[in-house]
Amino acid sequence: MAFEVFDSRWQRPAGTPTISIRPKGAIRLNVDATRLIKSKGFERVLLLWDREKRKLAISSAPELDKRAYRVTYSPTGSSATIGAKAFPAFIGLAVDRSVSLPAEFQTGMLQATIPAEYLGASADPTERGRPRSKKNKPENR
Repeated sequence: MAFEVFDSRWQRPAGTPTISIRPKGAIRLNVDATRLIKSKGFERVLLLWDREKRKLAISSAPELDKRAYRVTYSPTGSSATIGAKAFPAFIGLAVDRSVSLPAEFQTGMLQATIPAEYLGASADPTERGRPRSKKNKPENR
């Protein structure tokens, strides 16, 4: 097998929407994903999670929906960020660095599948419910 020169400027091909999730909860969209949701008027969003299919979806939300997160667009329009600190724990994300996922716009939502190796036990489809806060744990009652 012949050697190939690594080009440090390599990026995903243009036109590939990408969602990056950081372990501390920041969800960042690349320029292609940003253009998609901005063109659809997304200002506030709901984060949806399908445990069985390991799919994340970002859907537009009404302004007054208390479950919604605000989308922060960069001044240049090259990215967007959603601050969702509790989301990685909710889905069972078990990584120590950012995870980039190819995304598609389907049924009015930006969607991406998270590979099983990035998810811990709490992402098990048989385990239902939300992570407990510290004050609701049995030992703190």
